Amino acid sequence: MKKKSSTAGDSAIDLLEEAVHLLRGAPASLHGVYALGTLPFVLAFLYFWADMSRGAFAREHISHSAVAMALLFVWMKCWQAVFAAGLRAQRTGQAQTPWTVRRAGELVLKQSALQPSGLFVLPAALLIMLPFAWAFAFYQNLTALGTEAGGLRDACNVAARQATTRSGQNHLVLGLLSVFVFFVWLNVVTTMAWLPYLLKTLFGVDTAFTHAGIHSVFNTTYLACSFALTYVFVDPLIKAVFALRCFYGQALQTGDDLKLELAGVRAPALSAVLLAVLAFFFLAGPAVADSPAKTRPSAAAVSTAQLDRSIDEVLQKPEFAWRMPREKEKEVDSQQETWFARAIGAVVHVLRDAAKYCIDSIGKLLKWLWDLARKLWPDSSINVSDPFSGVSGWASALQILLLILIVIIAGLLAVLLIRLWRRRRRPLAVAAFAIAAAPDLNDENIAADQLPEEGWLQMAREMMAQGNLRLALRAFYLAGLANLAAREMIAIAVFKSNREYEAELRRRARALPAVQTAFSQNVAAFDRAWYGLHEVTQEALQQFQTNLEQIRAC
Repeated sequence: MKKKSSTAGDSAIDLLEEAVHLLRGAPASLHGVYALGTLPFVLAFLYFWADMSRGAFAREHISHSAVAMALLFVWMKCWQAVFAAGLRAQRTGQAQTPWTVRRAGELVLKQSALQPSGLFVLPAALLIMLPFAWAFAFYQNLTALGTEAGGLRDACNVAARQATTRSGQNHLVLGLLSVFVFFVWLNVVTTMAWLPYLLKTLFGVDTAFTHAGIHSVFNTTYLACSFALTYVFVDPLIKAVFALRCFYGQALQTGDDLKLELAGVRAPALSAVLLAVLAFFFLAGPAVADSPAKTRPSAAAVSTAQLDRSIDEVLQKPEFAWRMPREKEKEVDSQQETWFARAIGAVVHVLRDAAKYCIDSIGKLLKWLWDLARKLWPDSSINVSDPFSGVSGWASALQILLLILIVIIAGLLAVLLIRLWRRRRRPLAVAAFAIAAAPDLNDENIAADQLPEEGWLQMAREMMAQGNLRLALRAFYLAGLANLAAREMIAIAVFKSNREYEAELRRRARALPAVQTAFSQNVAAFDRAWYGLHEVTQEALQQFQTNLEQIRAC
């Protein structure tokens, strides 16, 4: 199951995981390169240790043995540099640079001149403790970058710069590796201690270890053998870790990690983007390129009037308008009004005439009623001069009120028109997108991040409708991985197995035991069906869906 990207450039745990799977994916020839360089030195070191510890004539050939050990040490470091270069080439997907006599000579020169100092610097740094991580990373970087071109000064500068890059990650990686190395050594010592007794029990073979008993464990040669075996088992992982650290450290300047991600873009999407870019330049390019030639007159033909007109046109552009003083608004000519403005003006005139007519009618009606009252009650005490002395003022107030109502109604109509305008059916802009091909569920290299969760669920429903329950089960499983990755409970990567996803989920979702249980059951069911070729029944698929819903709900 593949992930993208690499958060391994930042996370120590992801870096270790990627290093493990980088070793697992390395070809046998690359492991043979490491063994070719390391095993001769390790075996010679054990012989040298035993000979110098117990040999009666060790003093006579100590100088020759020391020279041989020094040569084998340089031999080992050179082949380890070749091994690290192979791991980096495998990570980048590029072919290794062909070897020449000059390149091999530079490799031998750098390793023989710089690596032996680590035999003295590292023990001293370990006693001080504080600079050990940087010193250890420096010498590992010399091995990881030993095949790159450059002199001794360049090699030291690059190794030192990579040692100080992401110091927190470097310290955390070394802390985790120290714990790992301790347990590997403990397993080696336990195996070496119990193996003679196992041989004696099963085959009756009696050795010097069974005669010496537990005291043989404290023999210096015995301990040297355990340390040597631990080094052989663990050192390839250390080389892979620092090869990746150098790759991600240099990628901060070169962008090689981004180039690898871009190289993984799907071909249909890439071709669609290229077609869109070519279409843009093909259609817009000639127009842009030809327009100046068609519209720009020659220098000799430009007149003063044309120059003034061009300056005025330039000054009218938005990027220069802010520099000009703001002009007073001019009255808009009625002939230049739009049809919408004329329609609104006509409506206002009609409403104003209607309001004036209503006011005049109401005034006439009230005056007629007053005259009628005077005829009916001629002796009434109503003041004759008073009643309509304020008719004009009352009419003016009523007119103002009607104008306010007209404004309110016009505002409501405007709001209604705006809402109707927004709700009208607008033509949808059709954009061209590359349609990614549906992933093949039979492909072993399929990645859970190739589709979102809903996409996998849709494929699972289609497979169920077709009666292919096995592929439906895999689609449901990929949907579960996509859901957990979206919630950052796991990180999808090509080198991770299902059990590693399960361990990662236990590490990141400790507060959600229900999710861990449901995912573990789904992993077991998926492994049985996909790798064990067990038959997928409706009941098993229903249980798988139930667990998936429980994962999504938590």
